[in-house]
Amino acid sequence: GGVSVTPQNASDVLGDADEGATVTYDAKSKTLTLNGASIGSIVAEDDLTISLAAGTTNTITPEYNSNISGYEGIGAREDKANLPNATNASKDITITGGGKLDITINNGSSSAYGIYGNNVKINEKADVTVEITGSSQAAGIQGESSVSIENSTVTAEIEGSDNCLAVISPTVNISGATVTANGSAMGVTASDSITITGQSTVTASGGNYAIYAGTITLDKGRTAR
Repeated sequence: GGVSVTPQNASDVLGDADEGATVTYDAKSKTLTLNGASIGSIVAEDDLTISLAAGTTNTITPEYNSNISGYEGIGAREDKANLPNATNASKDITITGGGKLDITINNGSSSAYGIYGNNVKINEKADVTVEITGSSQAAGIQGESSVSIENSTVTAEIEGSDNCLAVISPTVNISGATVTANGSAMGVTASDSITITGQSTVTASGGNYAIYAGTITLDKGRTAR
């Protein structure tokens, strides 16, 4: 199922231009623009920028994905089945713009990922909410290399087993942002470092740790609780 982006449909991916195209794609900049879209999931095989049109609310409610044996709202990785030289390595995801994006997964027991990529960036006043309930293993926002949240509002509410994390990456950087991260196991966790700067407010909770990292750096003017 789903709709693949092609040169023919890039200006109106879902074919709803009569009401105003809700999904468009620019191949040169690798940017997918959401303008009041309501879709199942976004799966990319290359780096991807998602631009949220200012003032719009966009929703993602994914269905089960057999390729990952679970649910995924936004994912970017090479696909071995479609690319002959692919390594299945994760790709970068940037979410930007002045709109709102809501990702909701309620799956019973399978694994679930709200946003999954290599370097995951959320910036330029984006408002992103990830809610996952009932999962055996889940990550609200996961970056294989880094997660960066700048000048944006991010909420990750992840409920399920003891393997449910709100934000996870080796390196997490939060700057000028408001972040709420509540996970059954951990709120914000990084194997390397977490840096919070620039008048940020971070509210986190977790059954094991609210905020956990090898190194946590806090700048003046922000709070972590």
